[in-house]
Amino acid sequence: MAPRGMRPGKPFLPPLLALFFLLLLLLLAATGRAGVVEVQRSVTAVLGQDVVLPCRYRAQEQEHVVQVTWLKRGPAGSSAEVAVLNREHGEHVQEPYAGRVMRRAGGPLEDGAIVLRNAVQGDEGDYECHLITFPMGSFEGRLTLKVLDLSDASVLGHTEEWQEGMEGAALTCLGDGNPPPTYNWTRLDAPLPAGVRVKGDTLIFQRPLAVADAGDYICHVSNRVAAKEARANVSVRSRVADDEVRKVDLVSASVVVVGVIAAVLLCVLVVVVVVMTLYHKRKTKRISEKYEEELTLTRENSIRRLHSSHSTDTRTQLEETLQLRAESRQGSLRGDSLRGTSICSAMSEEPEGRSYSTLSTVREIETQTEVPAAPAGKEPKDEEEEGGGDDPIKQAMTHFVQENGMLQAKPTTNGIYINGRGHLV
Repeated sequence: MAPRGMRPGKPFLPPLLALFFLLLLLLLAATGRAGVVEVQRSVTAVLGQDVVLPCRYRAQEQEHVVQVTWLKRGPAGSSAEVAVLNREHGEHVQEPYAGRVMRRAGGPLEDGAIVLRNAVQGDEGDYECHLITFPMGSFEGRLTLKVLDLSDASVLGHTEEWQEGMEGAALTCLGDGNPPPTYNWTRLDAPLPAGVRVKGDTLIFQRPLAVADAGDYICHVSNRVAAKEARANVSVRSRVADDEVRKVDLVSASVVVVGVIAAVLLCVLVVVVVVMTLYHKRKTKRISEKYEEELTLTRENSIRRLHSSHSTDTRTQLEETLQLRAESRQGSLRGDSLRGTSICSAMSEEPEGRSYSTLSTVREIETQTEVPAAPAGKEPKDEEEEGGGDDPIKQAMTHFVQENGMLQAKPTTNGIYINGRGHLV
């Protein structure tokens, strides 16, 4: 029969055995605490500054870390290696992070923290720290990096078209940062005008613009990382000034139009003068050419008529000359004068009844009348003695001079001239 208080079928555990189990549980708990990786869940960095990514392992006696590997998780769950810290082979940093990632301190790899220099927005994300220990195996820890910044502030909305009486005017401040910034509007050297309201990043003019609204408006953008400001110089044109400007513009436009018209008229005048000058030159040239052509034709016709009359009327002129010579012996002084006149008339008339003008007759006499050659063996003096002093032909020839084989009229003061029909008077 079992002792009282004891259930049948249950083994009896002495107190020493219970104590043993208690010590074993304590040992197992201590061993579990040795495999812990100490990291921060969230790390914040400022744009452009250095940041430390911590990773520490709590090791026991006879335990050490062999290698630490840093990874960055991508948006799709993929991981990219950043750096590898090895106990024997040293540090190895991947190309995208070369020169920006390094180990924070030397010594055992239980402290596997790294330094990320010159943080940028692209460095934000989740990082993993993988440790390999001996003899306990591998452990890991995770952290999230946030990069705080404040992008450049600027003001939009103001244009040169702002004028007195304009409605709906507003200024907007552009700024961005991590964490999101706050905005504050002020006016340089003066308070904000009445009737202006600030709504977030916008400064709203709730009334028509006035000339007094002009000035420098400043937008202050700040977060817990940094603070910046943007400035806008607002100008408001008055209506009176606009009217004056319009009048000046109208006068200027009128002057420009008048100048353009004058220039066009001047150009037209110059073109007309040039065209008329060219026209008169061409006309004068055509008249000169026509005159030269007619003069040449007249000369050619005169030469042909002179040659033809000289060849056909030679005998007739000789007969008349002999007849006049006979009459001159029997006539008186009056008869001699008449015969002289007849001789000159006979020498100048044409067989067809035509007569030359004074200019043509003079030219024919000067250029084309040849001197009759004297017979061989006789000189002009002998002929003069042989013919006698009363020969009218010789008397008439005394009024001409032989030059270069041609007869030319002697200059005289006795009233002898050639009339319009070519007769010697």
